[in-house]
Amino acid sequence: MFSTREPESPTGLSSSGWQFPRNPRTVLENLSNAIGRRSSVDYLHTFSSAVTEQGGFRFIPDPKTVNNHQGHFDGWDIERERKWAEALFNPGVLPSDSISSFSFDVDFEIVLGDSADISAIYNLHLGISDVLEFAPRRMEGRIDF
Repeated sequence: MFSTREPESPTGLSSSGWQFPRNPRTVLENLSNAIGRRSSVDYLHTFSSAVTEQGGFRFIPDPKTVNNHQGHFDGWDIERERKWAEALFNPGVLPSDSISSFSFDVDFEIVLGDSADISAIYNLHLGISDVLEFAPRRMEGRIDF
């Protein structure tokens, strides 16, 4: 009735495209894929449990952005990041047929044993609907972890 088959080679990818983060670049690729799939769950999954559970998350906005949006980023923590991601990936804000992309250019990476540091410049382009006319369509910055 049933027969066995040869096992497939592991690709490291889940059905959602999630890769087990074996190195820092995989974390950035997972972040890019999460944005492309509009998955707030996968987006937040890119942050380590030390960040999400122990409060190690920091977001430091550009000084010009801080001046233009006084008080908006005060106390920005992982919970505010979660709410932002869930709101952003809502189909009313980021339509499923809109083009969004996340790219990065690594300028520093070091791996020592089971620890790693990476620094990259990122560019985020979002096809946000006109519902949020004030929202930026293009964001850029530095990501360090």
